[in-house]
Amino acid sequence: MGYLLVYPGHQKVVVMNKLFFVIVILIFNTEITNACTAFICDNKVVHVFDFSSDMVRVVYTPVGEKRSSLSFKPLSWVARFASFTFTQFYYDLPQSGMNAEGLAVVGLMQNDAKFPALQSEKWSLNELQFIQYVLDSFATVDQVLKNVFESIQISSVAVGMHYLLYDRSGDRAIIEFVNGDLVITRENDLRVLTNNNYQSCKSYLKTTDCLEEMNPEVDQARFSLVGHAIDAGDNIDGIFSRIRIPAKDTLTEWCQGVEFHTRWKVVFDPYERQIDFAFANQDHRAQYRFDDKEPPTGGACISNPEEEKPNFRQGNLSDGLAQVRAKLAVIGQCGIRR
Repeated sequence: MGYLLVYPGHQKVVVMNKLFFVIVILIFNTEITNACTAFICDNKVVHVFDFSSDMVRVVYTPVGEKRSSLSFKPLSWVARFASFTFTQFYYDLPQSGMNAEGLAVVGLMQNDAKFPALQSEKWSLNELQFIQYVLDSFATVDQVLKNVFESIQISSVAVGMHYLLYDRSGDRAIIEFVNGDLVITRENDLRVLTNNNYQSCKSYLKTTDCLEEMNPEVDQARFSLVGHAIDAGDNIDGIFSRIRIPAKDTLTEWCQGVEFHTRWKVVFDPYERQIDFAFANQDHRAQYRFDDKEPPTGGACISNPEEEKPNFRQGNLSDGLAQVRAKLAVIGQCGIRR
């Protein structure tokens, strides 16, 4: 099953898990620079997650949840809207999500990101908490773009990121950082985001049209695969099949650095206020809705209970670091430097 965590009440472990988050990101930064795709199809937003771990946590945030940022000039706020978010890290550090008003946000690695210099007069959020703040605070793309950056800035912890936003009206935007400048793109045909800035990938799209020759492990090619597939009338499952990076299980392949593959996908439906989750191998599927008679409550279960994984809910940093050390040991045996 996926990991469902309903809170409040875990502030005591925030610092510990923030440290774990930074350590993991720094160690595996080169491993995730080609990670993930977001696209808009059939009035839905799809987040395809490529990584070297299946771990996922599904977090439900109720209205009224209080938060503070972990950044340069901390911001405190209270959630105006309920949300579901998805993350491999901690509950306050989502990678994508949707709120009860139908605003969806997907954050992806941006390999060529360069953030503006921090300004002392602005409140700051790290690159993942920015997603949670947007979902907690705004109902539409237009509200986000008109209000956020007047007083808020992103203080990057470890990685460059950019963001695809979509709402129930069909309004959409990309927020990214290029050459130290905030760049906001709003186009009616905006529909794909991968891991380099949008305009550079869009230029590549214009020069390619042979789908069969495109490698989904290459960022610009993956962007083009999705764009051309949408033009060809493919549905979400068809597009996913084109860009899914298959698993490679042998030790030799792992040592060659190809253990990285597609792990899961999330489909956000702002109109139905519904979210569909599935692991890439389809062995688990789940659906989340905002209009259930009773909101999700209770504890948590982890995606693969038989596997030892870091227990973020209990702030078990030592176990997490042990796993990091174990993976580094295997990397050393393979003769890989990352």
